[in-house]
Amino acid sequence: TLAERTADAATACELAAGDTLLRYVLGRVLLQHVVAWAPLERQAGAAWLLALLRQAAKSGGGELAVRTAAGRIQAALVGLLADSNEATQELASKGLSALFDCCDEASRATILQELVAGLQSSRAANASASGGEMATYKELSEIATSVGQPALVYKLMECAASSAVWNTRKGVAFALAEQSRDALEPHLPSLLPTLFRYTFDPNPRVANAMRQLWAALVPDPKPALTKHLQPVLEHLCASLGDRLWRGRESACLALAELLPGRTLAELSPTLARLLTALLRVLDDVKETVRKAAEPAWRAVSSACVRLSDGGRASASDAEAVLEIALPILLDGVLLPSEEVRAVCTKQLLKLVQGSGKHVGPHTPRLVPFLIESLSSNESSALTYMQQHAPGLGVSAGTFE
Repeated sequence: TLAERTADAATACELAAGDTLLRYVLGRVLLQHVVAWAPLERQAGAAWLLALLRQAAKSGGGELAVRTAAGRIQAALVGLLADSNEATQELASKGLSALFDCCDEASRATILQELVAGLQSSRAANASASGGEMATYKELSEIATSVGQPALVYKLMECAASSAVWNTRKGVAFALAEQSRDALEPHLPSLLPTLFRYTFDPNPRVANAMRQLWAALVPDPKPALTKHLQPVLEHLCASLGDRLWRGRESACLALAELLPGRTLAELSPTLARLLTALLRVLDDVKETVRKAAEPAWRAVSSACVRLSDGGRASASDAEAVLEIALPILLDGVLLPSEEVRAVCTKQLLKLVQGSGKHVGPHTPRLVPFLIESLSSNESSALTYMQQHAPGLGVSAGTFE
């Protein structure tokens, strides 16, 4: 209506204190375009905001106008993070990073507190969900907070563009990944474990964005993972017990990728916890987590067999592996889950057959335990027949 348009114009003029063109345009974009019903108009509004913020940061002349409206600009961009259009979301995330660059320290502290509080409260309200339109940005906020640097969320957003828009020649003008990577480089050791796990997230939207971010920050993954292997393994071990199924499932998938070919020196600090935690997720309440745990269990099982091989492994390595693995597997044979008992028995058989002479010192503990466990592994039908053998006309001696 005319009254609404008049009110919008008055508010825009109020934002345009000093009557500068930048302030007026910011006001119009914030009040009209980024809140429009039409998706393409909202996308255009997001693109205009990003261009204005980049120009203000580049020229330095518009920083005061941006700082004056920083709260409203961030509120508008955070709203666009939940837009159904992926390109609009990523324009908004890059706009937030550009806004952070334009602000002074006092303004940065204020908008950072508002952003983290908003994303974390939204994440807490949907803790059991498998994702959503803002899932990527909530997880990025968690990554930044977990390393004690909440301000990194802005630079993580800058790098996490997964849309094809940013792979075009025109997209390069907006996607300044190199600058963001330089800012994030000092924090890479802390970011890498969580970021690696998120590249296997069950939510495709989150996983794609995290893979893009991973590719931007870690151009050569293999040596980076080897260098930071212990923090990564520690994080994945902890994530196997995550209360959210997405955390457990992504940790299993990441372990299946990470473990093959590792040495005993690399695995020994976390091997016992890995075996114990994987036995637990093999019996997880969620089917997708159980399926994801299977390749992870195969990876750690193959490592144990390889490192205790009687023909190739050294006596010290084989002894260390058997000392860690055998007690856990022997306890696993007595667990109530039939599937877990089966994988433990199978793995015990592989270790005993493959380790050869190295298993000798463990025989006094291994044999009695296995004999005692036979009763728990017997078929219920066999137990029934044993109890009713006389009635079936079968003597006890014949049955035995």
